[in-house]
Order: sequence, then structure tokens, then C-alpha cells
Amino acid sequence: VEIIIYSPAGKVYGVLINSTKDNPEGTGYILKPGEMYVVSFTPFTVLKDYYLLTKNRINIALSYSTSNPIILTYDKLATRKFNKIEGFINRHLFYKAYGTTYTAWMFTKNAYLAMMGLIFEVIQTLIFFFTLSLVFMFFLERMTFSYSGPRRIITLIFLNALMLLILVFIHPSFKLATNSIMVLLSFSVVVILSPIVVIIFLRAYSSAKEIRYRVYSIHEIEISRVSLVSTSFSIGLQNLRKRPLRTMLTLISIALVIVALVGLTSITLSPVMFRYNVEVKPAYNGVLLRSLEWAPLPYELYIRLLAEYGDNYTIAPRTWVIPPVAPKEYPQIVITPKIETPLAVMLAISPEEFNVTNLDKILIRGRGFTKGDFYTCLISKSAIESLSDELGRKMDIGSSFHLWGVNITIVGIFDGKLLDKIIDIDGVQITPVELWLGSTSHVIGDNVLIIPFDLAWKLWGSYGNGIASIAIKTNTPEQSEFLGKELAYSIVTTSIYNAKGDKVSIIGVRPWYEASNIQNLIVPLIIAALTITDLMLGAVYERVREISIYSALGLAPLHVAGMFLAEAIALAVLGAFPGYVAGVGMVSLMLHLNVYPPNFYPNLSSIFVIWATSIAILFAILSSLYPSYKASKFSVPSLIRRWKPIRPTGSEWIIPLPFQFEDHEALGVLTFIKEYLESLGGEGTIFKISEIKLDKIERKIDNEVIKVYRIVSPKMRLAPFEYGILQDFVLEAVSRKGRTSFTIYTYRVSGLRDTWIKSNEIFLKNLRKQFLIWRFMKVQQRREYEDKGFNLFINLEGGEK
Repeated sequence: VEIIIYSPAGKVYGVLINSTKDNPEGTGYILKPGEMYVVSFTPFTVLKDYYLLTKNRINIALSYSTSNPIILTYDKLATRKFNKIEGFINRHLFYKAYGTTYTAWMFTKNAYLAMMGLIFEVIQTLIFFFTLSLVFMFFLERMTFSYSGPRRIITLIFLNALMLLILVFIHPSFKLATNSIMVLLSFSVVVILSPIVVIIFLRAYSSAKEIRYRVYSIHEIEISRVSLVSTSFSIGLQNLRKRPLRTMLTLISIALVIVALVGLTSITLSPVMFRYNVEVKPAYNGVLLRSLEWAPLPYELYIRLLAEYGDNYTIAPRTWVIPPVAPKEYPQIVITPKIETPLAVMLAISPEEFNVTNLDKILIRGRGFTKGDFYTCLISKSAIESLSDELGRKMDIGSSFHLWGVNITIVGIFDGKLLDKIIDIDGVQITPVELWLGSTSHVIGDNVLIIPFDLAWKLWGSYGNGIASIAIKTNTPEQSEFLGKELAYSIVTTSIYNAKGDKVSIIGVRPWYEASNIQNLIVPLIIAALTITDLMLGAVYERVREISIYSALGLAPLHVAGMFLAEAIALAVLGAFPGYVAGVGMVSLMLHLNVYPPNFYPNLSSIFVIWATSIAILFAILSSLYPSYKASKFSVPSLIRRWKPIRPTGSEWIIPLPFQFEDHEALGVLTFIKEYLESLGGEGTIFKISEIKLDKIERKIDNEVIKVYRIVSPKMRLAPFEYGILQDFVLEAVSRKGRTSFTIYTYRVSGLRDTWIKSNEIFLKNLRKQFLIWRFMKVQQRREYEDKGFNLFINLEGGEK
């Protein structure tokens, strides 16, 4: 039988597994049916099993140079407390051992959770570098062997096995996480199945395109992104292969940067102490624990503090007893049905309070609480006068009255105004807060009845309000500093006010990033980036002729730039994986030689090694952006790299198109454009048409009669349709000397002119694409449209215009 204790969030907060120093993983408890086993000193037994399990995992991690400051800090604190507990048990000081157990448990919990977090990070880095090794494997095979067929498959399998073997030897996840192999197998299944999913998606997409083609014909053309990327990387790797020396020097530069980032820099999460000063003059040296929102503190916290620190410091708990109260009403302590005594709440304190905040200075007569006081109280001067009137008898020191089923004896009378002036080290009064009103104001001292803490807790349970605050007074400022820091590491949900001398501060511990030697790597990073930039620029200028050939073949400037960018990505990956392997080797060597400075934690397998490697890869890619841009400029050197129509005149827009065709081909183009307008004009995405017609006219230009074929669409609506943009549209094909040119005429009927222009730019851009698509169509498809066009236009009656 093994028992695991989980938090509400699902985190492991303790185990009961029968651990020993020889077997920290535990053997569990072997019980027969019906047998009962009593675990003595349960908190310590749980702590022992939890601590030994955590300590064992930390030692394994340290043996593989994997750790972080949070783990080591809390492990050190837990070990110190654990040894202290064992000393208490050997001296039979079980009460002190019990209190210290909870502090050690908190330290062990923090160490365990930090250790588990590190294990998860190690698995994440394993997945990252396994993925990187797969990409590296493909690039390496293409650049070095470049086989095809079965030989390529055998080579990839061999390289994959080699990469995996390297990871097994250098990566600590295979020793720290027992499920590392399963993680890699699961990830491999995802990698294997991903192409199948992509193929299914592409098949479905291809089917949808085929259906669309059947309905709308070929009015859209797409470039295969997969083919484009594959071709870009293939050409880039071949170019790298042509220049082996330059490529090798660049890869060494990238690898050295990654070696330095992995082995010579450190970015870790560390437990950092923070302080916020509080402007208040402290009444004592010590620590105050309370919630910022006055949420109740657990009674077990007080017991723990009392057991662990009670022999050395003065510990004073406070709680409030608030009578039941209706919403938005003020509470009232009922003594008799007359309800004449203005007492609202009870402040429950211990005898130690008089030593901590010098509360005896508020007394007018009588005394404060002493050990053994239970059915006693302190009452204000104004309240005791009202109580005398309500009870009909003189109330004074030693008098008793009936309160909630018990007789309470008055042992002291205090001045309520002096009680209001008692300020704790958090800068506020010690009297109860008017929480029932949603306020941060305190109840005035005259309306507060002070009772012993034991009475409130043991008899009335503080009416479910819990402990309001705990004050701990130390003997010296140094003790206050030590106590505050120790509590800050073990208590994270409570505000800790630390008073030392004449200064008060809120202290706490939170994880924070610490970096070492980052500044020393800025220059190498810049040098590596400039090296890659110089290499890529040289490659661009060496291959100007190639770029012009690519442009002549129809590649867009973006595609040319993508080829150089793919080359940079290949360089980055080919340098990154060997750089990480070399970095791990260097870390192992430097740890063996013990040359690292104290408190230096290399980024061997934490999440930050992913950051470091990614930064180096990103630098390599970013350094190629400018050369890629230059390559695209060589592809299209003109400043105007996109077609822009001329501007309209008033509401009339005449746009000559930069296309010319043979006369017999022009009719096919017009038929193709007409089909596009009819098919998409009804969908209403960019434009809507209600009517479209063809006509043929003759026009006399320079004493020459020429034929003009037109597509006319009156009252064409343009998106966004809610703007009411309406225009007349005419596409004209003018035949002269065996060549046909095209011109678009539009006339704005309604709508704002600026919106009309912007909407038309989108429409014209899509219309122009149809002319480009025509050029890429197969000859047979164009012949079909030419025949359709001849049949449509040949029977039209021509007029003059």
C-alpha cells in the first residue's frame, strides 16, 4: 500500500511509501486482508518519505549536472530542518519535533515541486532537440549524400539511429524521467502520422478545387506551397554544397555561438527575497503575520510557530469574535435583552500580547491577562458604565456578568482612546476591522471587549473567523532578520511584516530570473550575425545571373527571397545541433575540472537551453533578411514592383491594361472574363452584377475602321455593399493590325469617390489576375474558349461609336 497526498490543484504534497535511506523510492506497506497498521508520528513519517524521495531525485539530477537554485535552496533548508527534527526525536522533544516538521514539510514540498518542474523541462528539451535532430538529419543527408530511392531511406534510418544514440548519451532525461522513451515514441508516432493527415487534407482540398473548377472553371490558380518550400530548401542546400569551405566556416561560427550559450551562460529561476518598506515606527523588533485582506490564518500555523520558536521568541496570536450580524448592519454583543452596552466585537489576545505591544499602558485600573486566565475580560471605561446601568448594579474590577452562557469576570478597565492608538508594525490598529461593512476601518476601542485567546478559541471557536494575525517579538534586530527570512521561504500565502530596528518592510520570496555572462556573448552574437550576413550578401552578388534566370522563369521577388531565406535556415539548423552536442561536452569537461564559479548553473537541459538555441538560430535567420531582400530587388529592379492603375478623372476611370493578344485569341479572353464575372458576380464577395451583355461595334480611328468587342455591365455594385457603391462597367477589346488590346471604362453612379476608388482597386486587381491565369492555361483549354467566343460574337450586330 502506498499513499500519495495531492493538493486541490493536483500537485503532490506528500507521500507515505515506507522509504528508507537505502531505498528512498520506498517499498510500500504490505498488509494482509483485514490487517490494520498504525502509522505513529504520522506527520514526521510522511515528511521522512517525502524528503528521502525528493533527496534521491535531486542527487540523481546533480550527478548529471542538472539542477537550479530553487531546488538547491529549498533542499538545503529542508535538510537542515530534517536533521534538527531527528535531534529533537532523539532527545524525546516530540512537541518541538512536531512543530518543526511542518516547516521542513513546506521546504521539502517546494524542493519536490521545483524538481518535478525541472524534470518536465528536461523532457521538453528532449522533444525540442529530438525534433531539431530530425531536421538536421534531413538537411545533412541532402547536403552530403543526396541519395535517392532505397539508399536515401537507409541513410536516413542510419542517421536517425545515430542522432538518437547521441541524445541517449548526452541528455539527462533518460536518467531522470523513466518515461523518456515513451515520450519519444509518442512524438515519433505524431511525426509519422502528420504526413498522412497532411495528405488527407490535401486530397480533400484537391477534391474541393476540382468541384469548384467544374462549377466556375479555372478562375483561380495557386502555387503549391509545399513544392515551393521543398524546392527552395533543395536549391539552397545544393548551393551550400557547391561552396564547402565557406559553408563549413559559417557552420563553425554558428556552432561556437551555441556552445557559448549552452556552456558559458546561465539563465535560471532563483528564489529571490523582495522587500517593500512600510512607513511606520515599529513598537518592537520582530515579525507580524497576517493576510493583506484579513483572511483568517490557520490555527495549525500558530501551533507550528509556537512549537518551533516559542522557546526563543514571544509569540502572540490575535483573533476576533464577531456576533452574528445581518447584512449592512452593525454587530452588537447582547448581554441582556435591554442591549444598552455599546460593545460590538471581542478582541481575543494572549498574555504574551502585553509583552509584545505593551498593551498594559492602556489600563486605567486592574491588570492584564496572565497564564491560566480563561473566564476573564478587559472592558473600556465607557462600556463598564453602560453595563452598570444595564445590569442595575455597580460593575468594577472583580465583578462578573453573564455572557453567552458563561460568567465572565472583569480583571481590568482600559481607556478605549488609548487602545485606538496602539499601532502594530504593519501600520494599522490591533482592533478588529469592520469586515461586515466591506470596510477597512477599525472598530473604535470603546466598543471592543478584550478576552483571552484560549476562551475565544476553545469555547467559541472564534465564531469561525480564524486567527487574524500572529505577532512574534524577537530579542535583537538580527534575530528579527533571520526569522523573517526563514518564514518567507516557508510561508507564501501570508504577508510577513519584518521590523528591524527603526525600519519595517514587507518581505517575501518569489522565483525570479537570474542571468550570468549574457553580456559577454553580445559581441560574439553580433560577429556571428555579421558573418552570416556577409556570406549571404556574397552569395547574392555571385548569383545575380541565376536570379535573373529565376525571374525570367516567372518566380516572384518573394520566391527568390525565400530561396535565400531557406538557405539561411538550413545553415542555422546544421550548425545548431552539433553546437548543442559540443556544448554539453564542454559543460561536462568544465564540471569535471571544477572551473565554473560558485552559484553558476549551466543551461544544460533546462527550458532556457531551448531559448539559447532558438536565439542563435533566430540570429542566423535574421542576418539573412537583408541579403534576401537584396536578392528580391535584383529579381525586379524597378521601384514600382506592382501594377498600379492610373488615377480616375472625376467620376470617370479609363484604365488601359498591359495585355495584348492575337485577334483570334482575344475573343476567347473576353469569353473567359465574361464567365468569371457571371460566376463570381452572383456570390457577392467583391462585386455584384445584375446584368451582363456582349456587343460588337466599329470605330473609326485615324481614317481606319476598327472592330471593338465589349463586355458591358451596367449598375455593377462593389463591396462593401452597405456603402452603396454603384458603377457602370465596360471592358473593351480593340483590334488593330492583327493585335488586340484591352481597356476598362468605369463610371461612378453613386457612392463616395474615395471608397469607390479603393473598392475598384480590389476589383481591378482580381480582374487583372484573370488575364494572367489565361496565359498559364493549357492550349486545349484556350482553344475551347476561343471557339465559344467566336460563336458568341460572330452573330452580334455591329454598330458605330
